[in-house]
Amino acid sequence: MKNDDEKFGIVTYHDGFNFGAYLQVYALQQVMARNGFASEIINYKGSVHWWNEYRSLLWTKRPILLAKNILKLFAFKAAHKKLCMSRFSKKASDFDSSAYRSVVYGSDEIWNYSNPLLGFDPFYFGTGFEKTRKIAYAPSCGNLSRDAVVPDAVAKGWKSFDEVAVRDINSQAILSKYRSTEPGIVLDPTFLYDFDADTRPCKDKDFILVYTTGFSKAEEKSIREYADTNKLKLISIGYLNKFCDKNVIGVGPFEFLGYYAAATHVVTSMFHGTIFSIKFKKNFALFVDPYRTNKLEYILTRFLLQNRVTDNVGLASVLGRRIDYDAVGVRLKEDVEFSRSYLLNALAKE
Repeated sequence: MKNDDEKFGIVTYHDGFNFGAYLQVYALQQVMARNGFASEIINYKGSVHWWNEYRSLLWTKRPILLAKNILKLFAFKAAHKKLCMSRFSKKASDFDSSAYRSVVYGSDEIWNYSNPLLGFDPFYFGTGFEKTRKIAYAPSCGNLSRDAVVPDAVAKGWKSFDEVAVRDINSQAILSKYRSTEPGIVLDPTFLYDFDADTRPCKDKDFILVYTTGFSKAEEKSIREYADTNKLKLISIGYLNKFCDKNVIGVGPFEFLGYYAAATHVVTSMFHGTIFSIKFKKNFALFVDPYRTNKLEYILTRFLLQNRVTDNVGLASVLGRRIDYDAVGVRLKEDVEFSRSYLLNALAKE
């Protein structure tokens, strides 16, 4: 039985400058707190990860982009203050595993040991918390192949978890080889939390929200033509896309939600770009980035949204076809209930 003095830990990618990464851990911590499970984020980031993340944000020869990225950095730093976190350290050995009743690992691409930003970091596979109860809630193996030869340290880490549920079919297939039972699939925690009170108002109207790290020239041309034909502006959020009318870069995650709420349509290539299109019931089109194919497969299939995937030729047809969000909502409600039950039951166990 849980007592009021017990504390739970969270291990994930929580303090970067990515809207989805921040919002998933914010939602997870809020859901846990509202159900009586006080938590703190174990505030760790390895030196390689720390260096590569700051370098990717600040290394540019464009002064204007640098200025906007610095504003983005400060906006995220302000948002990080809303998270309950431990002290920061780049050394995994600085954290006391005995401080936590259980540790929740997720809900991001923490199990993709081929991620070029950080490579294999044993911290995300349970190292240092061998005697602590470990729960996996919606982590992903990212673009790892289902046929990948997994390092022994990774396999050993996966086997050490007490509870495992992942967020996509590819991760489920990979983990099934190393677990005695097939892991379940749960939703990203952003689906479990209502962000209405956190969403910052957006003054822009009549626009298509573009959320991507970059499209091809042919894709840009088709998006531009659709916007012009339908007398809509193009607003890019988070990243510089020169074909858009406006680039909104120096903002934090709650301003990001405001732009989603106000958008007429969404065009994206991103995992959380798809999730927030669904949450805000937006008519959206998805250009699938090969890097994110594995992560998107389950969401699109489960919610009958495979027909939102497009190319430059089919964009107008996709955006012109409305989504039956009543049908999506039926399945989403079932999955939210299942995911919430898995999380809360796992937390309640001794």
